[in-house]
Amino acid sequence: MYSLFEIYNKSIKVIDSCFTESQLGAATIYCRLFLKYSKDVGHDNLIATIYYEDLINRVHERYDEINWDGNQRLLY
Repeated sequence: MYSLFEIYNKSIKVIDSCFTESQLGAATIYCRLFLKYSKDVGHDNLIATIYYEDLINRVHERYDEINWDGNQRLLY
């Protein structure tokens, strides 16, 4: 079993690797799976929820970075 912190860090890497809105959609699903998995294996629900909310905020921040001028841009 992976630690909650390891999974959280992997989720951050997934979000940071997104360059399009569709990739961010998939990252959001990944974040939901993070929360579901953490509850299924018995990790602390409060900590998992705090991490999940942070991950969703990171998705929103990444979206803003990609669309900073109102147009979808590839960042590479």
